[in-house]
Amino acid sequence: MNNEVTPDDGKLYERFLAGDTTSYDELMIRYGDRLTFYLYGYLHDWQDAEDQMAITRKLVVEPGLGIGTYPVELKAANGIPGKENTIQFLVTVEKPDYSDDGIISSVEKMMNSLPDEMDLLLSDEVYVDQARAAYDALTDEQKAGVSSELTEKLKKSETLIQGFKDGAAAAQALITQTAPALGAAARSINLKIEGGTKPDIAYIEALKNDLNDVNAAYDELSDEQKAIVPEEVTKELVSMNGQVAEVLNLYDGMTKTDSILEQEASNNKKTADAVISLIQDINNTDLGKIDTAEENEEVFQAQYQEFAGKVKAAKDAYTELSVQQRSLVTNASELLAAEKKLGEMITKRRLAEVSQQDQKEAQECLEAISQIPASITPDDEAVVRAAIYAYNSLSLEGKKKIPEATVINLSAVKAKLEELIAQKQSTDPGNSGTVTPAPKPATPSGGNVAVKAANPMVVKGKNVKVSFKKLKKKKQMIDVKKLLSVKKAEGKVTYQIKTGVKGFTINKKNGKLTIKKGMKKKTYKLKIEVTAAGNEKFAGTTKTVTVKVKVK
Repeated sequence: MNNEVTPDDGKLYERFLAGDTTSYDELMIRYGDRLTFYLYGYLHDWQDAEDQMAITRKLVVEPGLGIGTYPVELKAANGIPGKENTIQFLVTVEKPDYSDDGIISSVEKMMNSLPDEMDLLLSDEVYVDQARAAYDALTDEQKAGVSSELTEKLKKSETLIQGFKDGAAAAQALITQTAPALGAAARSINLKIEGGTKPDIAYIEALKNDLNDVNAAYDELSDEQKAIVPEEVTKELVSMNGQVAEVLNLYDGMTKTDSILEQEASNNKKTADAVISLIQDINNTDLGKIDTAEENEEVFQAQYQEFAGKVKAAKDAYTELSVQQRSLVTNASELLAAEKKLGEMITKRRLAEVSQQDQKEAQECLEAISQIPASITPDDEAVVRAAIYAYNSLSLEGKKKIPEATVINLSAVKAKLEELIAQKQSTDPGNSGTVTPAPKPATPSGGNVAVKAANPMVVKGKNVKVSFKKLKKKKQMIDVKKLLSVKKAEGKVTYQIKTGVKGFTINKKNGKLTIKKGMKKKTYKLKIEVTAAGNEKFAGTTKTVTVKVKVK
């Protein structure tokens, strides 16, 4: 099969060369959809194309064929009962290109794994930094071999990450720069009121508007951005709200009747108490359980989502409060601390994922190295190259997990292998390591079967909660990020509800779920089909996951 060998394909192929025919079977399954589609172009019958694909696997896989080009001839009905058609094409089993020992491929793999622009989070900085470090470690010649599309993706990711940081810094600067002037203005107005002078309403409105701008700038930050805003700055924000609220209360005392003031005070206290209760509910969460559940993805997600849901509920309610109402929320600083904690948890989780992956790949590398015989011959090239490829594919942190003595020995083995191969070719010029192609049969237009790598998309369904009270008033919409985790998708992603219940619809393009007004209290299960269209390098793929939506 003529195709650029991807890092994962390379590992499967090395196993095949070492005698594991099931690994090549995995490759055939991986490319089965592409080959089936190719056959369908001539048969015009999907069932027939799938049958012929199965025959092709039997012809090529089961005999355990080695490197070479093999003619395949199939007889099929061509969609017309009783009428057979002969299809001939080539299946080429190629030797992987070892020209860079997998270094370029490993860097491209890191870049390709970066989330798409719409899905990138500040906590993904660890992945972006890792890809940048790997790219910068390349020689100029190697950098020239990296896909320009992927280098552009890396640059854009870095720009977005910096944008997240700049946004947090801008909000922080606005708070620290506004606080002195706002405090001075509040004190000045207070003195006038205490002296019996009614201040101009324009001053009051300007004071309130300035504070609202500061509140909005902070409220719009993500939890991860809030995590990098210093605690003393958030405390200053709470203090500013208290100062302005005091001015507004004094002004109201001069301009409103006692009955109106009493009613407003009662309403404000009732609204603030509800938010206080939501924040107290956050404090009832056992964060220790979340930390201990990190190794169990399902348990972690359930407990993390519960904590995140409580923080969001309190945050949404607090954001809607007026300045005077915010001043009555006595535990507001605890909410701000919980938001920061949530952002820190996301970042910590990202770092843990990277560390676990580094450890896993380092162990696989050590296993590959252990397969190298004590005394090598040119016939051991595949095993040695597989070990070198495994090492070069590691991240910078992953390489640190390989003992220095092992790395030195691997370098010596590589040098010895190249020396042995050179000696063999000098004594046997006819053995150049190339393959003489089989005679080419008559083939349909297109010649050899061109296949694509499997789409690496990973999809996980989440558990979400929806307020029954809100659903009684109007329909609710859930963003795709809260509904699904979609990573490493190649090509345009679309969404569809495969099985579910009436009252739920999903936007095909952006994945936003709409829940009909008036849905009953219960937990609904939806099967959602996520499709990645693929691109010039990767085939399309579809994954179906289950999502639970709890209306409470």
